[in-house]
Amino acid sequence: WPEQIVEVEKVFPDQGIVVWEWRLWDHLVQDADTNLPNFDAIDQRIERFDINQTGGGIAADWIHGNAIAYNEDLDQIALSSRKMNEIYVIDHSTTTAEAASSSGGIYGQGGDFLYRWGNPEMYGRGDSTDQTLHNQHDIQWIPDDRPGGGNMIAFSNQHYQGVGSAIIEFIPAENSPGFYTHPGTSDPFGPAASEWEYSATGFFSGAVSGCDRQPNGTTLITQGSGGRLFEVKQDGTLVWEYINPVWSIGPMVQGTPPTGNSVFKVRRYAPNYSAFDGRDLTPGNLIELNPLPSDCEIHDTLISIAESEEVLIAFTNPVAEQLKFTRPFYGSADYRITNSIGQNLKAGIVNRGSRTIDVSDLVSGIYLITVVSENEGHATRRFVKL
Repeated sequence: WPEQIVEVEKVFPDQGIVVWEWRLWDHLVQDADTNLPNFDAIDQRIERFDINQTGGGIAADWIHGNAIAYNEDLDQIALSSRKMNEIYVIDHSTTTAEAASSSGGIYGQGGDFLYRWGNPEMYGRGDSTDQTLHNQHDIQWIPDDRPGGGNMIAFSNQHYQGVGSAIIEFIPAENSPGFYTHPGTSDPFGPAASEWEYSATGFFSGAVSGCDRQPNGTTLITQGSGGRLFEVKQDGTLVWEYINPVWSIGPMVQGTPPTGNSVFKVRRYAPNYSAFDGRDLTPGNLIELNPLPSDCEIHDTLISIAESEEVLIAFTNPVAEQLKFTRPFYGSADYRITNSIGQNLKAGIVNRGSRTIDVSDLVSGIYLITVVSENEGHATRRFVKL
């Protein structure tokens, strides 16, 4: 499944013509066999992809391209590879024939990489300590008319070894706009560090997710696996938050802990966006099922959780270091722990023989645990972490 980018011109009502294409397969290098094509030193052909890099596995989806972005001013395309923990920038000004070669286009390199960043170990100029992106999503250029314009930004999912994510903004090393600084014969592509990062306790999504710099300088973030959309200032101050209230079978009942409500990524559009012309944007009914009346008093939704659910997920409470179940499951069960505002903090599987969940990394407070068992149904219960 080596990645391929295809540009299609619409032919109404339901046809299209391919007008440009680029294939990663045309830009490989290998140092394993002198008798096979593209043999060369990996660290000297950094504009090409080492075919023997597996990204930690050898499944068909070995590159896992999960985002592309187009920069009209530079006529360049950025591609994100989750498996390689890298982003690649290529020249879109080429013809399809030039895109399959190493010459042509505005930048003279055909379809070879103009720039790459995130994991120099992939081209032999670093090791794991030099890695700056981790299973990232949503690479893009920040628009020139927004703070940080011209910089690149991405959602680094596994930034803190599987327990925390980060938004990474960096300034590509350039000699002039679109012409990237070649790192010589031994150094990796710059920069060595990010320009700005955002992270926070409990901020984690192992998959999907995205980020979007706003005209006022805030950053709109999609914490995808928890369906959480929020906006932060440059100093990390939270200024807006929304939890997606829809899961795979439709809207949720208001007040229930969200589950299965993942969001891939979002973009904000101003009220004067042209696609809204002639559209009725009057707010309608609430999305959640059984919504509370608009004139009701606000209460802690934790109070509504039935104690009868202890039949399914009975455990000692309060909890110090280990949440210990007092009855076993008949089979495995999925669990998720959230805080009082619905942020996903921990998730995993409780196996039939397992009786504990490590919660030592949680700060003191009140939490919800939701357990979904194939044999016994699902239930949610609150617990206190000491």
